[in-house]
Amino acid sequence: GAKKVETSSASEKKRALRVLCFHGFGQDGAGFRSKTGSFRKDAASFAEFHFIDAPMTAEHPIIGPGLSWYDSYSRPSSQPTPSESTGDSDPSKSEEYENSGEPWDRFDETLKMIDNVFETQGPFDGVFGFSQGAGVVLALSALLERGEAPPHVRFRFAGLVGGFLPRDPLWRDRCTAQPISSVRSFHVMGQTDEVIVPQRSREAAACFADPLVFEHPKGHMLPNDKVIRHAWRD
Repeated sequence: GAKKVETSSASEKKRALRVLCFHGFGQDGAGFRSKTGSFRKDAASFAEFHFIDAPMTAEHPIIGPGLSWYDSYSRPSSQPTPSESTGDSDPSKSEEYENSGEPWDRFDETLKMIDNVFETQGPFDGVFGFSQGAGVVLALSALLERGEAPPHVRFRFAGLVGGFLPRDPLWRDRCTAQPISSVRSFHVMGQTDEVIVPQRSREAAACFADPLVFEHPKGHMLPNDKVIRHAWRD
């Protein structure tokens, strides 16, 4: 009997953590997978990563159409200030515009899609997001804490790279209503990030009761160095 229990325990230890990954605006699952190659290789001994595409295309006022987890651009809104609009065609350089106050329209559709992914491809031990995807990870964590997550959405930890607290009033309130203590989190932010400035990533981290925060000297990117490897191991 004792030997059988020990075998079961060893088997459980060996099971890789399953992580669901959320890309940034204008990316897709395949692109995000390619950008995470270095740390995925490093984490192969203890984690496996699953990538999905955002369910809708939004028309970004600076960079045009791109896959998005919510629609912030369909309503008339104020134009970005010169400092917000660089005219850069790289999605990672202009995503800050989507955080100038536009609502998270149609996010309910995204939640239904995510719930379906958890039901059909889960379970998942954790969620991981970059930029807009990290905003989604924060929102999911807040819903889980409040007991309001879609029925199949369950996870134990969250990783946010270049994350931010939503400026949509409804989702901002949901994320800040109470400290998120049921989900462990780590947060990676670039000290020279001009797209999502570090203070905004710190605001996202502050939504969690006990966040692990890692900073790197670069910008709005997924660092492939020891910073993010340490984050995963911790």
